[in-house]
Amino acid sequence: MNTDKLQRLTKILVELKASDSIGSPSRFLELCLNAVDELAQYVPLPAEAAEKVSRARMIEASRVSGLETRSKEICMHAVVAVLNLIPETRERTKELASRQPFGSMYLESIRNGITLLAQALHLNIVRLSVASLTNTATVTGERTLFAILNRSSLKKGVLVYKAVGGASELTLTGKHYVQKHFGAISEGDNNDARLLLPEMMVDALMARFMERDSSFAEISPKREMTEEFTRAELVGQTSALLTLSRVEEIVSIFRKSVIQTPATKGDLSSARSGDIPTYRVLHLFDLCMSSQILADLTNCQSLKGAPIFRQLTRAEVKAGQTTDGIQIGGNVFLAD
Repeated sequence: MNTDKLQRLTKILVELKASDSIGSPSRFLELCLNAVDELAQYVPLPAEAAEKVSRARMIEASRVSGLETRSKEICMHAVVAVLNLIPETRERTKELASRQPFGSMYLESIRNGITLLAQALHLNIVRLSVASLTNTATVTGERTLFAILNRSSLKKGVLVYKAVGGASELTLTGKHYVQKHFGAISEGDNNDARLLLPEMMVDALMARFMERDSSFAEISPKREMTEEFTRAELVGQTSALLTLSRVEEIVSIFRKSVIQTPATKGDLSSARSGDIPTYRVLHLFDLCMSSQILADLTNCQSLKGAPIFRQLTRAEVKAGQTTDGIQIGGNVFLAD
């Protein structure tokens, strides 16, 4: 498998999904033609389709006024010709080909056709997010469940409790590795393990992250936990939950790793974000802390009537909300 080609395809499909087809139709058509070219490397492209792609490129390159509609039409014909090769997408081609070659609906049909083709070839783009989290603690031999207010939700005026911790950071070695061997690209401009890649590669990459290799990626919630406990980052928060010296007394112990897939239900449910199916590898930890530290965390400031740090019952975690109706996020797990 040529991962350079996969990475190039990933970039094209991600940009195509985000493209404003109405605002920049020429760029949109260019992306469509690039996508068809790349996808055709994974399925034999018939001469008819290859000819149509070539003609569409010539028309698009000419930028002659009045030919844009024809370029759209030929681009769709090229997509349909490839879709016709695959049983899973053949039935949809009549619907796509029936669109008139003008307006945003037609452009969306081209985009949908390419998405169908990518899905049929197991090359559609998915997101993989890797995180180290904790929402359980052992205090004087007793287990307790807890959660913290979600900063992003609070900015929107919504109260949601989440696990402590967050996205794992890739090492430089890990970042190069996922690009070279899996055709993955980073979703953001940082080192967080939030990656976009072809679906056909996601199982192998999740297995790699399940190994918890520290030379590959961060494998502890310590960094994120320290930030959440020692910084007043929430809207309306006036003081930190703990001092740095107090946080240094807390010990994190690895508990287990879980995989969330877009199709999984219940406690391991995952979400589709921005129409991109999301897979998650979550490394779960148990904290060991003194009763005084737990008391300091619990006796914290409240925002909009909700304590920033909150102990939870098993019934609340199972229900997905607190007794007073505040949502508990899907990354808060019951203790074993």
